[in-house]
Amino acid sequence: MRKKQEEISEEEKVRLAEKEEIYYNDFMQEISRVSKETGIEIPELYYRYGLHHCYKCEKEILVFAWPHKVPREKPMPKTIGNNFTKTTGHKYWNNSCPYCQAVQSEFFLFSEPDGPFFAFECSGDFTADIKGIATYHYTYR
Repeated sequence: MRKKQEEISEEEKVRLAEKEEIYYNDFMQEISRVSKETGIEIPELYYRYGLHHCYKCEKEILVFAWPHKVPREKPMPKTIGNNFTKTTGHKYWNNSCPYCQAVQSEFFLFSEPDGPFFAFECSGDFTADIKGIATYHYTYR
């Protein structure tokens, strides 16, 4: 059972904050490495990002989340597009693999427990969002 927020001691809060910072720093190093390998630039502030293995070619790639149904900020990462999928039968904004161009299903990114954005929703705080994605990456996946 999880402790309620008010039951967590000050020492435990400090320890959790330190752990979150370690996760964040390690995550950003991994993001940077995959960015260089794929040639995908890391956008600032609007797009949230995570690490994922392409379901088709199984290579590690960057995937992105954005706060609105349609991505609004430019420049947009080159792996985001309004692509048709056979599964849905229509076009929608999604991520694709920079290696094999396979569309990365929103369902697997946001609804599966091993997805980088499982149970994630963009907030107004970019840094808190990235730290949350990083913590989930190292804690639950």
